[in-house]
Amino acid sequence: MNVPDDPFPPPPYPRCRHPDASVELGALRIQALSPTLVRLEVRGPRGFEDRRSFHVVERAWPGVPLRRRDAGPEVELATDRWTVRVPVGATDLRGVVITDPGGAVLYRWEAVTSTRALPAPGARPEAWAVADAPRIVPPAWGATPAPPDADLAPDLAATSGWDLGNDAPDQYVFLPRGDHARLRADLLRLTGPVELPPLYLFGAFHSRYYPYTDRGVLGLIQEYRERGLPLDVFMVDTDWRVSASFGYDENLKLFPDMAEFLEKVHHMGVRVGFNDHPKPVADLALDPLEMRHRYDNLGRWLRLGVDFWWFDRNWEVSLAEPLPGLAKEVWGMQVFRDTTLGVRPDSRPLILANVDGIDNGHLNRPSDIAGHRFPFQWTGDTLVGWRGVREGVENAVQVGVRSLLPYLSEDVGGHEGIPSPELYLRSYQFGALSAVLRPHCSNSLSFLREPWALGPQVEAIARAYLVLRYRLLPHLYAAARHAFDTGEPLLRRLDLVSPQCPEAAANDQYLLGEGLLVAPILEGEPWNPPVPPGWLQRAEGGPGLDLELFANENLLGSPLVSRVEPALDVRWRGQAPGPGIPLEHFSARWTGQVTPDRAVQLGLRVEAGGRLWLDGRLVVDQWIPSVRNLGLDPVTLEPGVSHALRVDLRQGEGEARCLLFYRPMELPLRPVARSVWLPDGEWLDAWTGTRFQGPRTLETRAPAAVTPLFIRAGSLFALAPDMLHTGEKPWDPITLEVHPHPERAARAELYEDDGQSNAYQAGACRRTPLEARLEPGRRRVTVTVGAAAGSFHGARPERAWVLRLHPHPRMGRIQEVRVDGCKADWQLLPPGPAPAPFQLRGPALDGPVLEVELPSRPVVLERSVEVRYQPGDCGLAS
Repeated sequence: MNVPDDPFPPPPYPRCRHPDASVELGALRIQALSPTLVRLEVRGPRGFEDRRSFHVVERAWPGVPLRRRDAGPEVELATDRWTVRVPVGATDLRGVVITDPGGAVLYRWEAVTSTRALPAPGARPEAWAVADAPRIVPPAWGATPAPPDADLAPDLAATSGWDLGNDAPDQYVFLPRGDHARLRADLLRLTGPVELPPLYLFGAFHSRYYPYTDRGVLGLIQEYRERGLPLDVFMVDTDWRVSASFGYDENLKLFPDMAEFLEKVHHMGVRVGFNDHPKPVADLALDPLEMRHRYDNLGRWLRLGVDFWWFDRNWEVSLAEPLPGLAKEVWGMQVFRDTTLGVRPDSRPLILANVDGIDNGHLNRPSDIAGHRFPFQWTGDTLVGWRGVREGVENAVQVGVRSLLPYLSEDVGGHEGIPSPELYLRSYQFGALSAVLRPHCSNSLSFLREPWALGPQVEAIARAYLVLRYRLLPHLYAAARHAFDTGEPLLRRLDLVSPQCPEAAANDQYLLGEGLLVAPILEGEPWNPPVPPGWLQRAEGGPGLDLELFANENLLGSPLVSRVEPALDVRWRGQAPGPGIPLEHFSARWTGQVTPDRAVQLGLRVEAGGRLWLDGRLVVDQWIPSVRNLGLDPVTLEPGVSHALRVDLRQGEGEARCLLFYRPMELPLRPVARSVWLPDGEWLDAWTGTRFQGPRTLETRAPAAVTPLFIRAGSLFALAPDMLHTGEKPWDPITLEVHPHPERAARAELYEDDGQSNAYQAGACRRTPLEARLEPGRRRVTVTVGAAAGSFHGARPERAWVLRLHPHPRMGRIQEVRVDGCKADWQLLPPGPAPAPFQLRGPALDGPVLEVELPSRPVVLERSVEVRYQPGDCGLAS
């Protein structure tokens, strides 16, 4: 069996490097790990703990010497920045206080757990604490079976080498003194970094709970390709297996040759993720039988070619917790990660898992402090609606800054329900401008999330955002590396850059990486509203529908009640719908005509059974009650055309609910208004070029194709070539999108590695500094592509560049352009139409753009572009 390189070194265990940084006071040990981190520990059954634990992975801190002074009832352990005061004879942590040199209390002990949210940046915390609880110590092989030659004591053999026997109060007090970045850095060093996911994570996903066949998957991928829609990942939900829920035996009726299927999918440039509802085979999470079962079966499919696992904790079956207090979601991530590393030690372990703390889209509690170590988590099954769209944005922004989870994924379009084109598109736009773009839905013929499923308007706009996302790959990947280095999320809440401003703490907008502010649209027309009374007419004329009620469930015999209803939106709860009709076990029929005044699809929602007929055609058939209580006619009705209508309702027990709704199939013409707060600096509307000076709040109006985007003047962006999947082309040429500012140098970094291995952790990567300066006094703009530093397997030795410079109003008429010191050809393009911002060639939406080509040269050579101008019309003419 292959196991990962040992992340847990053998004794002697690493400790604080300064010999005077640790002081034992009877049953307590105080360790000054750094000037900003103190450890308060109670002796465990096996002594003080120096091994790495599940939560705490770094023990080798520099340490700060502690000066001891016995002060009556207290022992003082002091550094130049703070003093720990411990009651004499203390056997627990109650009464421990940390003060500043002047005696002011910075921290007074309180019981905390490993499940805590970081304070907001604007809170400027003096102190914050978490606990290593429960404290369990992993073996060298992690959450995989113990090797055959492991010599384990009986108690450790029963837990696959995991030591559960030295749990004790173990608290870590951070003393950032208001520095949120310091707090974040210390926590990540203590608990482990946010690992860099493989590059393909930033591509587009296809995901749906549906019994796909091998031919069905391949046909869908081909349709994406033929429509020019990029795709990188296909998620195969639970039906790949025989039981369609748990177990590891493939369904040969759907996938008769899984190896051949996986090979064909990979040949098309697509990765495959398999869903797993892991059903335990032993009562204890650490039982060797459970470890062996999980490792062998997950590993079998990884070896065959499955690229990564979707660990779906499910509600019916789930992994057990090894100890109370360690959530099954986080424990499961560790199991799947270590198994993946054991089978593929050279590949980055990617796991899609339920996020700890968000249940079905609702944020209920903070995540465990170890949760950030596992990239790619999702919020569970969500309901379609504008509330879900808002929660998806707010969850992603909030947990990025409060729980250090930068790759939170929402079911784009909603898991359960039928989105309108507008609602789907707004959700999709957010996904395209977030860390992960993963549409997903439940299993129903009416539930579709392909961009073309909601009409050509939506498809065209979704395509533009997909193209934009793939162009932004270098920008996103640099932000991902920054998250690994610093813990700062890809979706940066604005209080990370403006902590002093209360407006910056809002969770409904964010910086996507550096310099690009995104304000998603979170509301719009009501989704799937009731068919209005004005569309309905009785068969013999007059408004409304004819209703017939029957005292049985199957419309048998003559109706007991007949009347006219103005609309079809009923909820009979605790009362009979008519004289002689029972409270339960009855049926109803509505008949008439429907004449929509716009292009729509009609749908039916019932709590029990129902059917919808149009022109004698059965279009929704859910007569047998089930949890799938939404149905939709996929045929679009044209405005002004009348159709014969019939709706049947079958009511058993419980509430009687029946709604005839419509889904508009055209996007609304009226733009949506929303407020956007801009931080300090000059900002450009990426769609119009209008400039605003922050800090300020402004009102925007966004048509359906527009997500409000603002670019900070003094920013530059590296853009990749257009491609249909992340591995289709190298990043060559790179387009530099430059927005200069006279008071702010634009800086960015092109970060590259092999996109899939763990070699980046050992320095196998390449960084290229990028800078642009506007110097009004010298009447020039200088753009510099620095010499690339570092290398990795497969790194290209040369690269070409294309510069697209958006002139600043303080620039004048462009006179000359020099590339690497030599005169070069250039063109100044007037503003023109484009599907979205960040074009690679041609006109730009926001104003004129200077376009210059830099021919291919070795990346180790510095490149420069000098743009000279004279006073004039702000660069609008050459």
